Amino acid sequence: MSRHRSAAILAALAAAALAACTAAAPAVTPPATGEPPRATPVVVPAASPAATGATAATASPPPSAASAPTASPAAPAASLPTTRGTLPAALAGTFAARIDPAVVSGADEAGDWFLVLTPAGGYQFGRVARGIPENTGDLVIAGDRVTFANEQGLGACTPDGTYVWAIDGSRLTLRRLTDDCAVRVDQYVHQAYVRCPGGPATCAAVLP
Repeated sequence: MSRHRSAAILAALAAAALAACTAAAPAVTPPATGEPPRATPVVVPAASPAATGATAATASPPPSAASAPTASPAAPAASLPTTRGTLPAALAGTFAARIDPAVVSGADEAGDWFLVLTPAGGYQFGRVARGIPENTGDLVIAGDRVTFANEQGLGACTPDGTYVWAIDGSRLTLRRLTDDCAVRVDQYVHQAYVRCPGGPATCAAVLP
């Protein structure tokens, strides 16, 4: 074989080997911008709280005001009976007294006062000179005890007052049992009341 033919055969074999290598390798097409290809980022999923073993504590909401227990209203205080009672005939009528300034705490409490006790169980209290009641209320009778209740009017006493009553001829005396109104006690117990046969207008004539 000649040297030229041997060279031609070697050249053909080399060309065939090169063609085989070129076909096996994938062609890389450069991007249109001329920049090298970028790697695609790998997204790693975030670990759940169960996987990490850490669980965030959730604060409980404070109890609402509606769920708090409310205090029950206090029961109203018991009061004395206020039903009017029919007066004994001897007790019903109009009486008057002259109250000494030395036995009362205020000068305006002294002077001539009348006390009307009605047969139906009411009372009126006022100055003789004026002839009109300043205070009115109900009487509750239980034997020789009389309760002055539900007083209304000028300087009215809020608490009820219970007294023992006694009639001696034309004179009425009252003895305090329970009464927290000092003014009423002063005006009722330190002197006797004298009956006025013609009502408040005649009381000035019977007082000494």
